[in-house]
Parts: sequence; structure tokens; C-alpha cells
Amino acid sequence: MKIDLARKEDLEIIYQIFIDLEGVILDKERFIKVFLNNINDTNITYLVARDNNEVIAFASIHYHLLLHHVGLVAELEELYVFENYRKQGIARKLVNKIIEEAKKKDCELIELASNIKRKEAHKFYEKIGFSKTHYKFTMKLKDIKNI
Repeated sequence: MKIDLARKEDLEIIYQIFIDLEGVILDKERFIKVFLNNINDTNITYLVARDNNEVIAFASIHYHLLLHHVGLVAELEELYVFENYRKQGIARKLVNKIIEEAKKKDCELIELASNIKRKEAHKFYEKIGFSKTHYKFTMKLKDIKNI
């Protein structure tokens, strides 16, 4: 198994990952646009784990220069390992690569948000050293009339 940067050719498998991760069919045209834009953005890193050249896991990191941290923060946006490859240390290896990348960029810290329903993911993140320090709130703008 090796970890490297995602490539444009990985788009189809990464699209399938997000369908599984989100549990819905995503608009493929929009997904492609976002993927192609982001893969060329220096503030975003897409990593994949490969086994015999087959993508078996994915992670994305977005870098933000934040005032309240007075520096650069790496945000782990997505982390996914195909089910038949779970419990083999792949997610841990991806997180170690993320730590390595964040240190190279001189980040202050790594942040992540995880859906409230992903209890196993929460246990994993706490086990490897993340602390539960914040709540994340969301608001779907298409549903809002006035506040």
C-alpha cells in the first residue's frame, strides 16, 4: 500500500467514495467541476491510498489562514477507507501523512468535523489524539427565508 496525491484519473472512484460517504447520489457534473478545480488548488490536498494501483482510501485537506489561530490551519475535510480495507491501519497512515503535510506547510493545528452519526469515526479520532473541543453548526441556505 502506498499513499500519494490523487490524480484526475481517480475522479470516478472518488465520486463513488462520496456517494457511499454521503449516502446520496451527487450531481456528477458539479462534482467533476469541484474536483477538477480543487485538485489544482494549492490550498487543497487530495490524498489516496493505493493497493496494487487501486484506490482503497481517500482523504482531503484544506488549508486556511485563520485570524483566531494567527496562522495556517489544516482542516481534514474527508477521510474514507473502503469497507473491506478497514481495521488495517490505513486511516491511521493517511492521518500520519496529513500530519506530515501540515507540518511541511507550518500549520498551527489540524481540525476536523465529523457527522454526529459517525460514532466509530469519533472513537478513532479520539484514539489517535484528536480532542473534542467544538460543536459544528450548519445551515442549508436554500431552506432559509429570513432569520
